[in-house]
Amino acid sequence: MAGAQTKLAFSQGEGTITFSGVKADDVKWFLDQESEVIDGLQAKSVEEGKAVVSYYSFSELDDQIVADWLLEDAAALVK
Repeated sequence: MAGAQTKLAFSQGEGTITFSGVKADDVKWFLDQESEVIDGLQAKSVEEGKAVVSYYSFSELDDQIVADWLLEDAAALVK
C-alpha cells in the first residue's frame, strides 16, 4: 500500500503500534497471525491508527526481539 507506515514502541510486556495507510481490520488479522508464532502476544485493542498489544517479556532483549520480529513482518502488511 503506497504511503503505508508502521511504527512500534515496546517495553516491559506491552507495546503500541501506530500505523497509517493500513486498515484496522488488516492490523487485527496481522496480529492474530503473529500471535501464533510470538509466545503470549495478544491484541488488547485495535482501532484506526493504533493497536495496543501485550506479550510475555522477561527482559529488554525480549522486548527488542518482539519489536524486530513484528517490524520485519509488518513490512509485508504495508506493501
